[in-house]
Amino acid sequence: DALPISAKMKALFVTLWLSSLASWAPAAEAQVDLSTLSPLVKMYLKEAVKDYNGRLTRSTYKVLAVTSAEEKELPGGYYVHLVFDVKQTHCHKMDNQQVNYEVDHCMYQWKGKVLHCVACFAFNIGAADPINQFVDCIPKTEATQDRTEHQSKSCQTVERAVSAEPGEHSAFGNFHYW
Repeated sequence: DALPISAKMKALFVTLWLSSLASWAPAAEAQVDLSTLSPLVKMYLKEAVKDYNGRLTRSTYKVLAVTSAEEKELPGGYYVHLVFDVKQTHCHKMDNQQVNYEVDHCMYQWKGKVLHCVACFAFNIGAADPINQFVDCIPKTEATQDRTEHQSKSCQTVERAVSAEPGEHSAFGNFHYW
């Protein structure tokens, strides 16, 4: 109470201003702790990044954050659905040819591009290789409702590959969208 009224008003103004900034800031997406992921989900997260790094980009990317990770056992096999962000690293594909795009040793670029990814995999029980998969990574600013709907429908198609009893479905094959 020893502060003059003008100092109290300044403190009140700063408090109100900071609280208004907090209400304007976008809410951060909840992140999944990577240590809580099952070995299966970790394997397919690595596979999704490897798949993206195998495309026509010059740089390599590695996982920055995982927003959601789902693993389901269905009648015809397993289904894994991942939503995550990757960030551009200092490594280039020529640097990684001999290590098959293993990017664990690569450092993030300070102002590297961040991409939002959706990946889903379907595979038979006891098999490591997916019978169907979808991986799509785009800048967050390019995420449109059409693209989000396409990702959702694509993952539903992947899931259908293992949602029926074995022998009741045909494998749709691998596909990608970029």
